Amino acid sequence: MKKVFKYRIGIDYDVAFSAPSDFELLHIGEQDGDLTAWGTVEVDNLGAAVHGGKDMRLCIRGTGHFFQGDEGKYIKTVQMPNGLVWHIFWRL
Repeated sequence: MKKVFKYRIGIDYDVAFSAPSDFELLHIGEQDGDLTAWGTVEVDNLGAAVHGGKDMRLCIRGTGHFFQGDEGKYIKTVQMPNGLVWHIFWRL
């Protein structure tokens, strides 16, 4: 059985958050002024994650910011309510 989990990921050039190892990203967007990731994970009958955690690493760059070329695989772009635009990449 699967369940959607939510993780607030913050805004920084390099971000890591812990999620179950089978985490499958569904969406990254803004919620209450924070960048948030939603994804599916395998759960037991009580709704608890079955698989142990691992660090998920993201790279976040704003429009006009410099790129090093090793940001990773592009995921999506998110516009915040304050007008800032963030481009999000999986760190490989």
